[in-house]
Amino acid sequence: MKTILVSAAMLMLATMQPRSFVADKGHPYIKLLDGYTLTHGWAIDANAWTIERKDGLVINFESGYSEGAAADPDEVQSNAWFRTQNVNGYKVLFALIRPGVKTVFEPLDKRGLPPGNILLVSFLFSPKYPGHAANFIAKVANQRGARRRAFDGDDIRSVQRDVLI
Repeated sequence: MKTILVSAAMLMLATMQPRSFVADKGHPYIKLLDGYTLTHGWAIDANAWTIERKDGLVINFESGYSEGAAADPDEVQSNAWFRTQNVNGYKVLFALIRPGVKTVFEPLDKRGLPPGNILLVSFLFSPKYPGHAANFIAKVANQRGARRRAFDGDDIRSVQRDVLI
């Protein structure tokens, strides 16, 4: 029930005017790490947000009823690896786009990095409605330790420090 209330609150926030939040000022529902900002964006049929750090890392987030999963197990040619996990009762798909592979997920600002190395995380909200999903998409600097650290129970901050910076 708490998850539904938080989701409903996020949907209400998404209909407000665009605004940015920074870690030291806080956000009512999202705790940011120091140095990160959260900006509400716009999409036709989804809620869109950008989480970014001044020195480069950008995580794009979209959620909606017809969003669909960005991480796709059938994309074996473009995925360096793929994994499915159950997180708090939700099916979550993880994929990393192979280095050198251009996809629709390539950001406009590539931060001087070559194509590929894009981490895709998709939360599927309901088996009845496979299009109802939330996607987190981030271009990572390298694959070093990404799979091992992301899935062996290490703290997410170690994944951020070693892979996303």
